[in-house]
Amino acid sequence: MHFKGGLLNGWLSKLVTLGCTFAALVLFAWDDLKGSLLPNYKRADIIVSYILLGGAAILEVLSVSISISPFSAYYTTDGEIKKNIYKKRYSDVMFSIIRYVHPESKPEWSEKLAQYSLIGECIRWKQEDAAGGASFMAICQVEPRKTTAHVDVSHELKKLVLDRLLQVVSTTHPNDPDYSDDVWDMSNFTGQWAKLEIRSKMQSSSEAAARLQELISNTTKHSESFMFSVLTWHIVTEICFFKQHSNSDDDGGSSSSGSSAPPSCRCRDPSRQLSRYVMYLCEKHGILSGNDGHVSCKLIKDVIMECLLDYEGALDDERSVVMRIADMIHVGGPGLRGTRVVNEVLSPTDQLVKELLMIQDANDRWDIIMNVWMEMLCYMALHSEHGFHTTHLSKGGEFLTHVKLLILNIFGH
Repeated sequence: MHFKGGLLNGWLSKLVTLGCTFAALVLFAWDDLKGSLLPNYKRADIIVSYILLGGAAILEVLSVSISISPFSAYYTTDGEIKKNIYKKRYSDVMFSIIRYVHPESKPEWSEKLAQYSLIGECIRWKQEDAAGGASFMAICQVEPRKTTAHVDVSHELKKLVLDRLLQVVSTTHPNDPDYSDDVWDMSNFTGQWAKLEIRSKMQSSSEAAARLQELISNTTKHSESFMFSVLTWHIVTEICFFKQHSNSDDDGGSSSSGSSAPPSCRCRDPSRQLSRYVMYLCEKHGILSGNDGHVSCKLIKDVIMECLLDYEGALDDERSVVMRIADMIHVGGPGLRGTRVVNEVLSPTDQLVKELLMIQDANDRWDIIMNVWMEMLCYMALHSEHGFHTTHLSKGGEFLTHVKLLILNIFGH
C-alpha cells in the first residue's frame, strides 16, 4: 500500500511526505550531533530510530521512483489524461528519460539457451583420458573442462513454442468425451503432444503409428521417472540428429554418411537445442530430476564411457562417436544391461530410433521429436520450484521462466 500511495496521491502529497521524512531524519541527526539525545535515551534506542527513519526515507525515494517509472508513464497515457496537454508533456518527458536510460534495443534478458550434452561430456572425459589427465582429475575430484555452452534463442524456436501453446489451448474440448485425449494434462508428462502429432501425420500407417505411440507411452508411464524420459529422449535426439532416414529393418548401423534431415527441416536444430537445454536444467539445476537424478545420469555416463572404451576414432568427430554409441546400444554391448536405470533408459532407445527413422518425411519425424521436448519444457516450467524462477529473474531470467509466464497468460491459470 505504501508504494500504491505514490500513484494514488498527487505530486504535492508526494513532495510533502518526502520532505517531512527527510526533515525528521535531518533534525534527529542534528540533535544527535549536538549530544542532546544521550542524556535521555540509550544508544541502542538512537540506533533503532536511525534505522526506522532511514528505512522510511528509502521507501519514500522508492515511491517517487515508481511514480516516474515506465509503468507510471504508461499510466499517464490513458484516454482522459491525454486530453491534458501538461500531463501529455510530462508523459513525453518521462518516456524520453526512460528511452535514454533503457533503450528499446537493449534486451530485457540474455536471450541465451544453456546447452548441456551428456555425450559431449563423455567425449571430454575421453579426451582428458587420452591426454593422461583424467586419472589425475578423478583423484583430485576436479570437474572436466566446461561442459555448458550457450546459444541464441532463435526466432524460430520462440515461434514453435508459442504456436504449439496456442494450438493446444484452441483445440481442447473439455466437455466432449470424444476429444478427451486432446485436453492437455498439465499434472503429468505423458508424451501427449507427440501422440497427437503422430495421429495427424501418420494416419495412413496405423501399425507404425501404434508402435510409435506405444513406445512413447513406455518412456513416460512411470511418473517417478521423469529423468529417465529425459535421458532416453536426449540420446534418441542425438542419434536421430546424425542418422539418415531408413526404410528397412536393418541393424541401423553407422553406414549413414549424412544427417537425418535436410538443412531446411525447421524443427531439427530447435529440437536438439531444447534437448540439451532440458538436460542442462535437470543435470545442472536438478529440476524434476528426483532424488536419484544425478545418480541416474552418472550411470548412463558410465555406460557411454564403456561404449567408448575401445573406440579409436577421432573424438572431435561427434557424429562418429554418436554412431559408435548407437551401434553399441543396438547390439547390446557390455554394460548396457543390468541396473534398472540402464534398462529403462536405454532399452527403448534403439526401437524409438528405428521407428522414427522409418518415417518417410524428415519434417514429420522432427515435428514429433520437437513436440516431445516442448511438452517436457512446458511441464517443467509449471512444476519447477518458485525459487529457481525468482533467483534467475534477478539475473535476467531463464527461458523456462518466460515459458511459464507464457503458459499462465495463455491458459489463464
